[in-house]
Amino acid sequence: MTLESSGIVGALLFGAVSTAVSIIALVKKSEVRLSPSPTPVELVDGFVTRRDFREHLAASHAVHQDLYAKIAAAERTGRDATERHLADLRRELNATTSTMHELKGEMKQLTSQLILIQQELSKR
Repeated sequence: MTLESSGIVGALLFGAVSTAVSIIALVKKSEVRLSPSPTPVELVDGFVTRRDFREHLAASHAVHQDLYAKIAAAERTGRDATERHLADLRRELNATTSTMHELKGEMKQLTSQLILIQQELSKR
């Protein structure tokens, strides 16, 4: 057996062994243990009164409503500015298109005049 073929055999053997180990690990059922929490958790009655909690909820709700209102206002402002900008661009485009049509007509007239001039010069 050559060095190259022994390397291939070794690789195949290693692959077979690792596959067998993986299959055994999948089939074998192991017990899952959860480590205890590093911070002890205790239920405490009366830590926060119901009144305090409800006041906190109301304040939190008010803050969120204020944020949502500000976000909506910013969206409206941005949308309005974008729509105004688009309207301005459309007006500019329409004006440019009109100008191009006028220039096209003038170019046709100039072309016709140049053709007449060329014909007049070719007769001389």
